[in-house]
Amino acid sequence: MSGRATVASFTVNQQQWIPGSEHYVIAWVAIDEQPDVRLTTNLVEIDEDDVEIGMPVKVVFEQVGDDVYLPLFTPARSAAPAGSAAAPGSAAHAGSATQAGSAAPAASTREETS
Repeated sequence: MSGRATVASFTVNQQQWIPGSEHYVIAWVAIDEQPDVRLTTNLVEIDEDDVEIGMPVKVVFEQVGDDVYLPLFTPARSAAPAGSAAAPGSAAHAGSATQAGSAAPAASTREETS
């Protein structure tokens, strides 16, 4: 699998009973190789106002334990020109997807390469 998908639907969630908590995006993404397969996930490294239905995204994995990685999705940006470094991901924003009642913030996020 390529790790690419398309946003089919999304909502911006806020834990109103936790004052000061950050909003985060929950999305339903359609996997590119088989669009009828949908995955409920968080979108990270994107402002909630920039999310759109039909937007291409790619998988990143958030480590939440020694052998446990959660598949999250980030906007699929065009490839960086040869010889240039890709912009690093926002670990702080990726951690905002994990609120009370869910997994602890990740120690690291890694991008799928295939």
